[in-house]
Amino acid sequence: MLSLEIDADIITSLSEKTDKGDQTEIKEIHPESLIFYNSVNIAVGKQGTGKTLLFMREILKLDRLKMTHLILYITGDGKITDDTFIYLSQTLETPYSDQFYDVISIL
Repeated sequence: MLSLEIDADIITSLSEKTDKGDQTEIKEIHPESLIFYNSVNIAVGKQGTGKTLLFMREILKLDRLKMTHLILYITGDGKITDDTFIYLSQTLETPYSDQFYDVISIL
């Protein structure tokens, strides 16, 4: 339960941050979500270690809460080949777009 303790410490510490206002504050989206407003979320690891499942679980939570507008899936070639994403995305109500990573530099 070390992760839960760390998450609680982060939320407590950042909730006390008021000097910069809400625009830069990393804020909780929902108590049951590991994804935060104003944050970058990255999973690094070997193929087949559950990275997509981890993210899809969090995305599905936000999808059910109607808290997402569009999901960008960034790949090296602009094609989604991850079976976990392909199967779990069938349950998404939020639209998603697969993008080649060079396109993102334009955004």
